[in-house]
Amino acid sequence: MHKLRPGALKLYDVDDGTLVHSFQGHTKQVYALAVTPDGGHIISGSYDKLVKVWNVATKSLVSTCAGHTGWVNAVAVTPDGQRILSA
Repeated sequence: MHKLRPGALKLYDVDDGTLVHSFQGHTKQVYALAVTPDGGHIISGSYDKLVKVWNVATKSLVSTCAGHTGWVNAVAVTPDGQRILSA
């Protein structure tokens, strides 16, 4: 088992609790998470001042949203899954 960095997200199977995947990309702790309505993407916000979008099916980073000058403590997704809000 490899050591995870502070900014790792862990995806577990809801039925048996097994680890499905560790998403790694943030350099500091993650304090906000959201999932798109279709369950296809995970949105994460971190103390590294970034918002990241992850594809659940491919287990890959889709995009990084920059622009915050402070920590990202909240993220949300619009009901249609097309926009992200962060604070």
